[in-house]
Amino acid sequence: MRIRKKTWFEIFIYFIIATTLSGVFRFGLFDWYKNMSLPFGLTVFAGTLLQGIGPIAGALILLTVKNKESIFSLFGTQKIKSLIMLTIPLVLFTFFGVDNSYDLEKHYYGFIVGISIVTYGIFEEYGWRGYLLNELIDLKPFQKSLIVGFIWYAWHLSFLYKDTTILNELKFFCILLFSSWGIGAIAEKTKSIAASACFHILGNILFLSTLISTAFSNQTRYIILGGCLVSWIIVVNIWDKPLVKQK
Repeated sequence: MRIRKKTWFEIFIYFIIATTLSGVFRFGLFDWYKNMSLPFGLTVFAGTLLQGIGPIAGALILLTVKNKESIFSLFGTQKIKSLIMLTIPLVLFTFFGVDNSYDLEKHYYGFIVGISIVTYGIFEEYGWRGYLLNELIDLKPFQKSLIVGFIWYAWHLSFLYKDTTILNELKFFCILLFSSWGIGAIAEKTKSIAASACFHILGNILFLSTLISTAFSNQTRYIILGGCLVSWIIVVNIWDKPLVKQK
């Protein structure tokens, strides 16, 4: 199946909105953003969400203008299981806690970091799966993965950083290409943006998030990663099965 020129144009508009809105915060172009200070540790929460606001904003704008519903929703076909998946990282982040310079109790701040990462994943996935994959849903799996992966890579603008290399960019693109295939498969099975967001943040836990890499030791990150991954695989594998057997 071929993509219509109109659809390509709409995807381009989505990319511009998503990249511009997230880019201005990621690169700290506003003084108030760079100097933002909120109570109760909410600075990191607000800052993380603003960096991820582009994909969800672009998705909501395009879907509203087109008056079109996505086949993907926040909780998909299983609300309880989606909520269970979202809860697991929050529990783990809170349990281990995060030392901080805000003089906040470490377990409370761990919860703030956890909810920041989870919400950020949801913001991105509303764009990559909720809008973009929805537009490309009738294409072959490799075509969908390639297009989503390339646009996802370009959105990061990582090639603009002075300390990057061609090899690093190639590795990053391959990671996002593989992730587009894997997360796309999860999304199509569950129709859940929450489930997609959970698998999305695996990369953030492992090595992509500066916030997490500075908050936890490598050992703690691997424990959190393992706990989340095993739990989420189990939930997805029983996605269409009832939690309680009916007599």
